[in-house]
Amino acid sequence: MACILKIPNDSKGVMSFTSNEYRELIRGTAGSYVASQKDKWVYLLHHNWQPCHHISFFDASLCNPTDLLNTGPCLDMDCCNFAPEIFNPGTSERDIDVIFVTRATDFKRIPVFYSICKKLMEIKPEIRIVLICSVDENSKPKDPKQLYLDTFTREERKRFVPLFFDYDAPFSVDKHFMAHFYKTSKVFVHTANGERHSRVCSYAWSSGIPVVGHGNLALFLPKQFRAQPYFYESNSDDLYVPQILKALKRSKNPMPYDEIKYHVNEVYSIHTFADRISKIPGSEGHVFTVDELYGRNLDIRMGRHCEISVGENSLKSSIPELMEAAIKHAHAIPKDTYDFELDAIRLENG
Repeated sequence: MACILKIPNDSKGVMSFTSNEYRELIRGTAGSYVASQKDKWVYLLHHNWQPCHHISFFDASLCNPTDLLNTGPCLDMDCCNFAPEIFNPGTSERDIDVIFVTRATDFKRIPVFYSICKKLMEIKPEIRIVLICSVDENSKPKDPKQLYLDTFTREERKRFVPLFFDYDAPFSVDKHFMAHFYKTSKVFVHTANGERHSRVCSYAWSSGIPVVGHGNLALFLPKQFRAQPYFYESNSDDLYVPQILKALKRSKNPMPYDEIKYHVNEVYSIHTFADRISKIPGSEGHVFTVDELYGRNLDIRMGRHCEISVGENSLKSSIPELMEAAIKHAHAIPKDTYDFELDAIRLENG
C-alpha cells in the first residue's frame, strides 16, 4: 500500500507505493497530484510481484537486486525485512512442533500441507501442529475445513488444530495474538512453491524459529541465512517431511538469533534502511535518521493498496487524501502513536 515512512520537514519525506498502485492510480487519477509533490518526497516503488523493472518516476526500488531487472537504484530491502517488534524469540515454552500461518488460496497449497502433516503424524504420533488460516468466499481449496475433516481422523485432529477465520479477511487477528503462536512453536512450514516475499516467514525468523519451504521464500535474506539452521530448503514435496524432522531435532538448541535479527526485525533493520535512503539520488544529500522514520508503518502488508483492492484488503483513502492527512496531523501527536488503519489514518489518541 501507499506507505508514508517519513513526513517532509527539513529534508524530503519518504513514501512507498506498490507496483499495483503505480499501474492503476499514479498512471491515472492520482498521477498529477503525486508528481506535483515530488519536490517534497523521495518516492519508492515497492514491487508486489517480482521480478520487475524500476520505473523512472521513482527514486528507488524497494526490493532486492535479484528481483530488479535493470540498473535502477535498489535499496536491497523490502517489507519482509521489517517484522514488528512483537515478533521476537520470547521466553515461552515451545510446545507447538509445527506452525503454518496462511490464507486459503491456490499458491499456498494447503492440500500439500495436509499431506505433509498426515505423513508427519504417522512417523511422529506425538507431534503437535497448528494451522492459522484466513478463509473467504474465493478460497482455494473451496472448503479447506471440510478437506481437513476428510483427511484427518478424530484422534489426529486432537494433535493438529486448525484455526480457521472466515471474517475480517485477510486480517482476522492482531499481531499480538499471532506472535503468541510463533513464540510457542518450534518450526514454521510454508508450502507455497512460488512465493518470493513471505512476511509470515519473516515473522518466524524474527521469532527465532527456522523455516522449512521452497528456496524462493528466503530470497530477501543474505545468502548465509538461506541455510540450516535458519532455513531448511525443500524444493521437492518429498523433502518436506525429512527436513521438518531434522529441524525439530535441532530445535533443542535455540536458532542463532543475534545475526539474523538485523535482517528481519524492524528494531534493528530500520537503521540499515535509514542509511540506504540517505544515499538515494534525489534525496538531496539529507540524512534520514532513524528517529525521523515511522518504523511501525513498515509492517503493513504489501497486499494492501489505496482504493484498488477487493473487499477489506484496502485503504478507502485515496493517495492524495492519505498524503494530505499525514502532513496535516504529523506534528499534532508523537510519531510513535501515528498509524494506518484499513479505512483511513488512525490517530491512536483520538
